[in-house]
Amino acid sequence: MSRIAFGAILLSTNEWTQACFAEGTIVTPAQCSSYRVTIPDGKPLEYAIFEYTLPADSRAHQFSIKDYLVNVVQTANSRIVLTSPVRYFNTLDPNEKKFQLPGLLANFRSIYIHSKLALVDDSYAQVGSANFTTRSLSWDGECSVGINSSAKAKEIRETIFQHWGVDTPLNWQAKMNDFAQHPVEGVGVVPLPINVLSTTPPSWVMDYITAVIDPSDLY
Repeated sequence: MSRIAFGAILLSTNEWTQACFAEGTIVTPAQCSSYRVTIPDGKPLEYAIFEYTLPADSRAHQFSIKDYLVNVVQTANSRIVLTSPVRYFNTLDPNEKKFQLPGLLANFRSIYIHSKLALVDDSYAQVGSANFTTRSLSWDGECSVGINSSAKAKEIRETIFQHWGVDTPLNWQAKMNDFAQHPVEGVGVVPLPINVLSTTPPSWVMDYITAVIDPSDLY
């Protein structure tokens, strides 16, 4: 039942929209003659498969979350830079793996910041508490502002650069790499590969889902 519950959540959030965009067609569940999501036995959730039929052609469409994620990672590796503020400690137990960050030296620790900032080509900025998903932006109790202004987006980027002591994107990248490879105790920013974004939910997600969703309501 928990797998079915998670499938229902996928259909009600941005993953469904992304599936339709990947197919080259903008479709909502309400526009479909039928739709379902299945997860092959023994496979993790990122192997979920969407199947839906449109009234216009009666043809069965199929979309794989795993294939979509692979395409996103391959494309985004060359076009998107993820960064994160972190703190480096000189005196920590390097064998304490619980709070270590992937791809970084053992004594780096993350800094929790709920606010998100996206800068797109010095032309658009989005700032606020919402995650970059349809559900978070449309339904949850979040607050974000989209700024469709090249002048303001550039101003925000320059303010961020000034805060971290850089003046160009190349200097930004160089400074992040230097802090990641030759850290000193304190706070800095590091680059993160896009594959740090896990495609597998945390182990507790199934218990959480089944605690808040009655599986009998899914049919």
